[in-house]
Amino acid sequence: MRITESMLEYDLFISYSRADNGSGWINRFLETLADEHQKFSGGRSLKYFFDRDDIENFAHWRSEIFNKGLTRSRLFLAFVSPSYFASEVCRQEWRAWIDQEIALHVLSSGAAPIY
Repeated sequence: MRITESMLEYDLFISYSRADNGSGWINRFLETLADEHQKFSGGRSLKYFFDRDDIENFAHWRSEIFNKGLTRSRLFLAFVSPSYFASEVCRQEWRAWIDQEIALHVLSSGAAPIY
């Protein structure tokens, strides 16, 4: 299946470890990013997929995260940390994004790590 512009619902897919957002800093980062985006985009709201639910099984991941978020996003924003790569779900998101980029022949054009 070829992804078209009309299929892209989100500007960003947010990939992060829940352990890294305990104090809410990722939430605050995204709020600030959205505010800045609005200032520099003529008032357009930044649309991002940011799943806040705990993922206990991969069935939820496939139906909710992958199908509704990852495949419908223009960019992949990963908050990289030791706990990020310790998480099976985070590694799965990373791998799925890379596989998608390979399939589209745009490797590394849509990923942005934040350390």
